[in-house]
Amino acid sequence: MTTPSPFLSDSNQPAPATPPPPSTPFPPTPEAPQVNRVPMTWLELWASALTSPKESTYEDIMADPKAKAGPYFPYLWIAISFLIAVIISVILRGIFGVAEFQWLYKLFQQYSGVASPFNNPGIAAPGYGASIFTTICCLPLIVILELLGFIIDVGLITLFAKILGGKGSFSELAFAFAAYTVPATIFATIIASIPIVNCLGIFIAIYLFILRCIAVKVVHKFSWARTLVVTLVFPLILAGILLAAFFGLVFATVSTFIQHNPSFFNGLNI
Repeated sequence: MTTPSPFLSDSNQPAPATPPPPSTPFPPTPEAPQVNRVPMTWLELWASALTSPKESTYEDIMADPKAKAGPYFPYLWIAISFLIAVIISVILRGIFGVAEFQWLYKLFQQYSGVASPFNNPGIAAPGYGASIFTTICCLPLIVILELLGFIIDVGLITLFAKILGGKGSFSELAFAFAAYTVPATIFATIIASIPIVNCLGIFIAIYLFILRCIAVKVVHKFSWARTLVVTLVFPLILAGILLAAFFGLVFATVSTFIQHNPSFFNGLNI
């Protein structure tokens, strides 16, 4: 019996499997360096929201840590800004109101010969003190109504946006709206209280509507078409429905009254 030589191999015998090469793990993909965002101050946030009508500006505003600091900030802003606006309005009405009354009384004195009451420096414009007293007494109620109107406005726009698939929330939209509403309230009050420049109110309203559209577009990640539907078309439809319901209610009330009181108009000379 012949012993096979270790140097001879059988052709029918499979060759030993080649060991797989050692696996070399891929190097980890370097992550993008995170940019530490410097929080804006309140004044910077309000100023940029009012003076920079760009989507990138509102994206930065919504990315600011203040946007998630607390849900009560927008309402506190609105209340404080309205208080400041009322104070500014009272002061400016006192300044320009007295000037207007002085002009009128001087004109009246010129053509009637009656002495102007403003010759006495202790006399102010008629009704000015009563106006201040009424404003101070009604101020808490006015602030509450202002906040209620702001909440209803944000709630309706959020509802309209959700109908069209909006991604934002009520709190986010309230923050975005308050960011430009706070400085706009004070600025618009100053403009409205100055006699000559108060005609610019229509242009201010158009500009604020543009800021409103940008805020809705950024918060809910909309196209411009959906933004206009939410901010313009839906509110007009709702206003039309409310007006129709109001006039329908008035007509029904008057008709019912006439049916139950047919002799009411007999004594009227119509």
